[in-house]
Amino acid sequence: MLFSFLKADKDLEDNFFRIGQKFFIEADKQFNLLLNEYPEDPFLLLYKGMTLTHLSKGEESITYLRKALQIDPEIFTKHKLLGVISIWKHIDPNFVDEWEVAFNKY
Repeated sequence: MLFSFLKADKDLEDNFFRIGQKFFIEADKQFNLLLNEYPEDPFLLLYKGMTLTHLSKGEESITYLRKALQIDPEIFTKHKLLGVISIWKHIDPNFVDEWEVAFNKY
């Protein structure tokens, strides 16, 4: 309902997007710190990749997706909350297919 409300007013939608971007930028920084300590943690890698999709860094996001799946090919079966990634509208069409294939496999 919130998204419908925001879509009705372009200024509200733009402001909401800018606020969201600030959080994704901060999350990306935090994932970098954590990955320096735990570079092989598949969940950190996966969430880093998901964060990058929101920052329009599709190609880089695929790198993290692939590494997470290489470490733990069954990662999507282990965390049901990963369903949030099934909302694809924010991912560049050049990279959405690989994310979708990985998610749909499970």
